[in-house]
Amino acid sequence: MKTYTLSAFFDKIAGLIFVSAGILTVFAVIIAVGVVYNSARIGLQERAWELASLRVLGFTRAEE
Repeated sequence: MKTYTLSAFFDKIAGLIFVSAGILTVFAVIIAVGVVYNSARIGLQERAWELASLRVLGFTRAEE
């Protein structure tokens, strides 16, 4: 009886650890996607800012 109870306890703990690890992995993936998306948006915005500055200085679209 003691072995069965101990085995059931360890099985339950292992299941909870796997669920927790899965949830943390999902959150990590969401954060990583958000960081990449934000970096891409910032890069595109900086490029647009630089192109707009060139246009103000008198460059045409062909010269940019």
